[in-house]
Amino acid sequence: MYMDEYKRWMEAELEDFDLKAELQTIEGDEDAIADRFAVALKFGTAGLRGTLGAGTNRMNIWVVRQATPVSRAGTSRKPRPASSPPTASKSASMTR
Repeated sequence: MYMDEYKRWMEAELEDFDLKAELQTIEGDEDAIADRFAVALKFGTAGLRGTLGAGTNRMNIWVVRQATPVSRAGTSRKPRPASSPPTASKSASMTR
């Protein structure tokens, strides 16, 4: 499955020429391809962190674009009032 993703990236017209060059240098190296494409870079509490490079498990323009809707959704919510701690339950806040 990750080889299909690698091939898709190889055939794509990538905006970042360095990514294309990197993809060409790992051609035929199944371990290097698996390291970059077998999993996706995870968006965690600290945002996206990872090695810069080509692939779904690397930090690059494609991965950032994929994560952008997630980060926008996280910032579009109304901020929590400073007086209500994150662990407060509804029933506790109703008794105040």
